[in-house]
Amino acid sequence: MKLRMIFSCTILLIVTAFGQFINNEQVMSVSDSGLEGKLLDSSIVQDGPPVESSAAGPEPFNPALGADFDPDVFASNQLWEGYISKGSYLFCLMIASGETAGRLMGTPRTPPSASSPWVMDDIIRGTYKFAVNVRDGVTIARQTLSPRTAVRHPFSWGREVRPDELPELQHVTDIHWGFWIKNNPNIKNFRGYGVENVVNDHTVLLVTRALRNRRKFALEIWPGVMFEKGSEEYMALIGSPIGDTIANFLITHKPWLGLKHVTHVIVVCDGNDQDTCARGMNKMHLFFTVEDAHFENEEGIEGNEGNRETGRIESHVFHVRDDGKQVVREHKVTANLWDEVNAWGSRV
Repeated sequence: MKLRMIFSCTILLIVTAFGQFINNEQVMSVSDSGLEGKLLDSSIVQDGPPVESSAAGPEPFNPALGADFDPDVFASNQLWEGYISKGSYLFCLMIASGETAGRLMGTPRTPPSASSPWVMDDIIRGTYKFAVNVRDGVTIARQTLSPRTAVRHPFSWGREVRPDELPELQHVTDIHWGFWIKNNPNIKNFRGYGVENVVNDHTVLLVTRALRNRRKFALEIWPGVMFEKGSEEYMALIGSPIGDTIANFLITHKPWLGLKHVTHVIVVCDGNDQDTCARGMNKMHLFFTVEDAHFENEEGIEGNEGNRETGRIESHVFHVRDDGKQVVREHKVTANLWDEVNAWGSRV
C-alpha cells in the first residue's frame, strides 16, 4: 500500500541590487497538518541546537555523562518546538537540489552548493565506528565521538577548543561518507541508517516525548515504534542531534546519492525481551529509512532525475518598492512524495 503525502516548502527570494535581481533564498515555512505558517530560521541549525533555560529542562550537556531513557523525563515545550523547527528546515534541505540547498544554507561558494568539500581521505583517524552493509544499503553507527566532543572529556584536554585547533576532517557526516563509499560499487543504493545505543541527552529527551505523544511509556522491542514523515514527532527526531547526522549526510552528498530523504524514524529497544525493556534495562537504538524523493510534474507524471530539482513551482510578487529596485517574491515549490510502508526487517 502506498501513501501519498504532499509537502510544500515555501522559499522567499529577496532580490536587491541597483535594479538587477540577485537571488537570496531563505526558508519561509514548511506546510503540513501541524506546521502551517511557522517561520524557520536557518540560524537554528547553523548556531547549534536551541538552548533551554535551566528552569525549563535539562542541565547543559556534559559529554562525559550519558542520558538513559526515563519515561518521566522528557523534552520541554521549548526544546521540542526548537527541534521541530530545525527538523523542518533539514527536511527542506533534503528534498532540495544541491544548488538550492547550498543557497538556503548561505554557503559562500559560486555557484552555491551544499556538497561537502570532502569526498574521501585515504587516512581517517578518530573514534568513529560504523558497520556497513553495502549489498542492502545500510550503515550502523556504533560510536561517533567527534574531536570537538572528545577534547571536552576529563580524560582528554578537558576544555572547549578553538576551531583552528581541530582537524579539518572531523564531522561525522564526512567520516560516515568515507566508510560508505569504500569498496562500494553502488553508492546510490543508500537505504537506511541506524544508531546503536543512543545516549545523547537531547535526543533521548526528544524520543521520550515522541513516545509519550503516542501513549508509549516504555521502549519496545522490534519492530519498535515508527514515526512517519510529516508528523510532529518525525520532525523533532530529524532535528535531534542524532537525526541531524543522517539529514546532513544526505544533504551534503547529493551529487553522488541523488535526492534522498528520510521517510521514517524507528525507535527500538535492544534485545527480544519486552519485560526487560519495560523495566528500562536495555539500550535504545534509532533507525532511519531512506528513499529517493520523487517529484511529479503538472500532468501528474513522475519526473526523472533531471526535473526533480524543481517539481511544481508557483510564483507571485509580494510587493515592489523603490521603482522596482527592491522586489520581494514568493516561490512555492510543491513536491509529491510517495512512500511505501515496509517493515525495516524486510528492507535489510
